[in-house]
Amino acid sequence: NTAKKLKEKKLDLIIANDITLEGAGFDSDSNKVYILNADGLIEETPLASKDAIAKRIIDTVGKSLQ
Repeated sequence: NTAKKLKEKKLDLIIANDITLEGAGFDSDSNKVYILNADGLIEETPLASKDAIAKRIIDTVGKSLQ
């Protein structure tokens, strides 16, 4: 679904939360995400703190702007 939305909305990047993993998601201090870009690259993050996930997303967005 995430890849489809990326293409349909003509986005550069999209983030998908893995809410099926225990210890990740809305009621947790940690998360696991997949960062998909328009070139088809899928970057999977390990289960990490939401602060670490946010930094990873910011770093990925910064690299895509260069």
